[in-house]
Amino acid sequence: MSTIANWAYTQTLTFWSATFDDYGQPTYTREYTLPGAYALEEALRSDGGIPTAEASGGTDTFYFEYLGGNPPRAGWMIALGDFPAAPPATAKKITTRKIFDVAMFGETIPDYQVNAV
Repeated sequence: MSTIANWAYTQTLTFWSATFDDYGQPTYTREYTLPGAYALEEALRSDGGIPTAEASGGTDTFYFEYLGGNPPRAGWMIALGDFPAAPPATAKKITTRKIFDVAMFGETIPDYQVNAV
């Protein structure tokens, strides 16, 4: 783990890959856990001038390092915490992925950002 990631990535993230049957129904397989960080977004609305958070809120963003042959991708599930089996109700579906080149910092393991809803 890079020096920067060792300092910043202090949460555990669990990832599940998705496969689909003939009817388009997903089956999720736990792939791995990684240390990471996150930013959770809540969609806000106004009720009588008082902002309230909607439980189904916005897009969550997760950051982590990964060096391997099976990186997370759209359709996979991600959850904050270590879960040994199926994705919990709090898991989110990954929608986008960015990969950051960190060579300028003298590091070799790329950083990832995934967004999930």
